[in-house]
Amino acid sequence: MERSLAFSRHVCHIYREEGERRGTLLAFIREGLERGEGVICIAQPRPAERWLGRELGGAQEGTLRFHAAGEVFDPAGRPDARGAVSWILREVRERLREGVSGVRIALDMGWAAGDTAAEGALLRYELELERRLRGRPAICLCQYPLKGFSPSTLLGMVGVHPVICFRGRLVDNRRKEVRVGGGDPWAAVLGKFLAHALKGEEAGELMGDLHCVASSRAQVPFPGLSDAPVLTASPSAKPAEGTPQSWADFLGDAVVGWDEGERICLWNRVAEALSGWRAEEILGKKVSEVLLPADDQGRGDPAGGNAAYPGAAREGIMITREGGRLEVEFTLGSWQGGDTRKYFAVLREVREKKLMERALRESEERYRELFENMGEGVAVVDEEENILFANPAGHRIFGVQKGDLVGRNLREFTDDENFALLQEQTMIRKAGRKSVYELQIRDAAGRRKVLRVTATPRFDRQGNYKGAFGVFADVTERKFREEELEGFASTVAHDLSSSLAIVEGFSLAALRAAEEGDAELENESLQHVREAVGRMQRFVDYLLEYAKSGRPGGRAERVKVEEMAWEVGKELGPLLQKKGIRFRVASPTREAQVDPVRLRQVLYNLVNNAAAHMGDVREPEIVVGSRERKGTLVVFVRDNGVGIPPEIQEGIFEPFSKGEGGGSGLGLAIVKRAVESWGGRVWVDSSPGKGTAFFFTVPPAPADREG
Repeated sequence: MERSLAFSRHVCHIYREEGERRGTLLAFIREGLERGEGVICIAQPRPAERWLGRELGGAQEGTLRFHAAGEVFDPAGRPDARGAVSWILREVRERLREGVSGVRIALDMGWAAGDTAAEGALLRYELELERRLRGRPAICLCQYPLKGFSPSTLLGMVGVHPVICFRGRLVDNRRKEVRVGGGDPWAAVLGKFLAHALKGEEAGELMGDLHCVASSRAQVPFPGLSDAPVLTASPSAKPAEGTPQSWADFLGDAVVGWDEGERICLWNRVAEALSGWRAEEILGKKVSEVLLPADDQGRGDPAGGNAAYPGAAREGIMITREGGRLEVEFTLGSWQGGDTRKYFAVLREVREKKLMERALRESEERYRELFENMGEGVAVVDEEENILFANPAGHRIFGVQKGDLVGRNLREFTDDENFALLQEQTMIRKAGRKSVYELQIRDAAGRRKVLRVTATPRFDRQGNYKGAFGVFADVTERKFREEELEGFASTVAHDLSSSLAIVEGFSLAALRAAEEGDAELENESLQHVREAVGRMQRFVDYLLEYAKSGRPGGRAERVKVEEMAWEVGKELGPLLQKKGIRFRVASPTREAQVDPVRLRQVLYNLVNNAAAHMGDVREPEIVVGSRERKGTLVVFVRDNGVGIPPEIQEGIFEPFSKGEGGGSGLGLAIVKRAVESWGGRVWVDSSPGKGTAFFFTVPPAPADREG
């Protein structure tokens, strides 16, 4: 924009291309931020204007917030003009309380394009906003796509706004009264309005563009314009050669006109063909007999107060000569006929349009249901990796609330290495090839995830690359299991190979000793072989126990936790006595509903692990107990040993995680798998020198029923 705006200004920007919209919006927001103003951007669910962040940088003093158009204009499924204005003014007050110098509101009105009900509500919204914005430290920019709205709607917006932005120029709307004759042709009325409302050059350009749009849409160019508040008629003006009937017959749509008594005085040829009524049959009848609002039950006039909002499109019913009811879309307007004002409606049948819209909605609903219920994520991105669409599963995988993923860039979720991979895959898709690859991301909570992505390129009709359609699945757990299995196999191979090497070495030593007659050396070597075989057998037993621990357990039974803890203490009694460890159970008897074999397995491994890693402490002690918390039972095994270093606590439940006490490295892994098999969880709390406590949850036994 070429000049600064003062507060309380209400600007209408009619743009032709997306680039023009973005350029004007960027200039409007940048000026506000540089002046320390708060900025509110209300947009369609396009990439939520995230591109603005890249353009503006981080060195701005003001603040910028985004809202979806549906949040402001359509919260209950239908446009609410008064509610939208109240929402905007409430936001202005809140931002001013935050200490900004003023507030700028940028609104992209493209959300309403093609929606007749919404277009009608927009004019009411703009009139209300213009009235209530006056005197407030706020500036409002309303952006309308030239090709998205009917020319009549756009001209209504031109009449309401005090400032027009067109082709990058800000033009004051000079609201002078226009004197026109009652018989002036339609184009003459339009020309006089634009010439007085805007500067001559802008008027000519805007009029030409609107004529082009009207022609391409086969619509009436400018219905309703002569009823704009800036127009008044001159009673002394002489009628021009063109009459309302002449231009009505010239149009390709049905035109119905009526006087202040609601008697039909204008009925063109298209209206005759559409309804079956000839002009001589219908003239003089009440307009309410043939034209009704869509929600009318047989009473009232279609203007809803005789064209209260000129130029606004609405829906209604036309009664045919045979009594049929045609669904129509009509636009209201008026003209001055002598000393009285007369009203008209330009109509077109919308039955086919309605059928197509209904079929489209049903198709969209089917696809929406499909996408929303898929287990895999589905997303559409543009050529810059901005997310344009994502289904609920996609939001869940990225760890964001529904709707928060649209408009964000994949760069936000990837590191440099994986974003480089993403760009390599984009080059493959630009060449027209589908690609399947794995991508690592960090979700919104910072969790590392691995996604398997199947991406298909998207091109426009000219063959230009538009982005990609992707289906992706979270394979993090599978990748983790693969890495776990790889490490598991490596460790098993290493431990068994070490034992086999010992067996081989001492077997050869025993053979040589037998040949030399050294019975003592032979017996000693065979003893080492026996010990190595025993270690291998115990290791294999642990592997089998670990494999079984993750499977579904046996039948859940009512088990007294403390009694089972005492049994485990007795079983490990010789080991505990040898190490001088005191064992006790510190809580009253509580009952769990769990597989007793698995519970015993967990308690045994935790007590055994505590004894093995107690270290050299005075009066060593192991305590088992339980407590109830939020409907579940928490069991603990606590010792006063040397504790666990913080750097190894994170992986302590992984297979073959061995502490200083040695062991198989599978005891705590078995505990974790067994606890998870009944739906519980296990965790550790430990500090070096202050002992260790392991906790796990079990489902409590149901209360006994009396009687």
